[in-house]
Amino acid sequence: MNTTMKRVLLGTTAVVGLGLLIPAPVFAAEPMAFSINGNIHVEAFFVNQDDEVASGGRSHHLEMDGAGFNLVARGEADNGLVYGAKIELDTNTGTVGIDERVMWFSGGWGRLELGNDDGAEGVMGNHGGDLNSGAGGYDGGASSVVDFNSATVTGPGLSDSSGDATKITYFTPRVNGIQVGVSYTPDTTADGTSGLAANVTADAGVQDHIGLGINFVQSFDDVGIRLSYVLSHGDAENNDTRDTNSYAVGAQVDFGNISVAAGYGDAGDSGETAAARLLRVIDDQQWADFTVRYKDGPMTVSAGYFSGSASVAGAADDDVDFFSVGAGYAVAPGLSIYAGFDVIDINRDGTGNDNDATLLTIGTAMSF
Repeated sequence: MNTTMKRVLLGTTAVVGLGLLIPAPVFAAEPMAFSINGNIHVEAFFVNQDDEVASGGRSHHLEMDGAGFNLVARGEADNGLVYGAKIELDTNTGTVGIDERVMWFSGGWGRLELGNDDGAEGVMGNHGGDLNSGAGGYDGGASSVVDFNSATVTGPGLSDSSGDATKITYFTPRVNGIQVGVSYTPDTTADGTSGLAANVTADAGVQDHIGLGINFVQSFDDVGIRLSYVLSHGDAENNDTRDTNSYAVGAQVDFGNISVAAGYGDAGDSGETAAARLLRVIDDQQWADFTVRYKDGPMTVSAGYFSGSASVAGAADDDVDFFSVGAGYAVAPGLSIYAGFDVIDINRDGTGNDNDATLLTIGTAMSF
């Protein structure tokens, strides 16, 4: 089946499927409800690193790590169909910009999402970084002040996922703890674009991207278990770029006040460009992480480790190692304070671009 036919069939299937899931006539039991929620973070960074050029020699920084709000609408028809929409507004740059926008439909048959939001491969996986307390540790904002010298693998997760590009996503109902999700993204460079051309950005991004997620969530007495597998696959628009083909697995166990989680991901040579291959062949992009967390009422503490690497032909491997500890405390509803400490070791493909750093982060956050 050629690419064009595959796109037509997938798009047609989604539209027809939606029509079957919404029998006519459909009347709302009551008007849609509207709500607003948001968050804001302020963080102070204190960093000591061998490569001080990246931070201009400054050892301390203060920044708004994150701020934004969501506009959410939700309704329910008299036949049981639940439907809604979300628009996420981001103010991190000092101006208001739209980050995500999506409409959704759900019922006993599952959930269908249409729009700009993370795909199944982005939301159904888990790894150790999910348990990091405080500033997020190796899954947080260290790259704001630490120079990673363009190391290939610097954090957990699928770096070549479809992101917030316009897509169709379907999640099955959870049966015996198991849920499956699949996403189709025609073009990963199309994020809310209108008037689409054949390629939104010629020879850029990934086309016909498929994101797959499978997870298992279950509790047995006082023990909770979460297992996941996510896959990202798509065709590079540029013929000189490697296709996207990566996966990750994760596991988490909760017992009492203690939670333990770990993850592993492999991206092979996904996304490698022809220019990069001329200079150095990047292959075997992998990462692994592990975190243990203790939670007691409003307080959480955690300790975690992350290791990322990539094989680079003609030179030593890219290696990034993190050791992170963190703590957070909920002062009042919607208000928390936190701190984190990271020890970071960056070995950059045998060049002089290595870097060692220690980072202390102190912050406060509000959610509403």
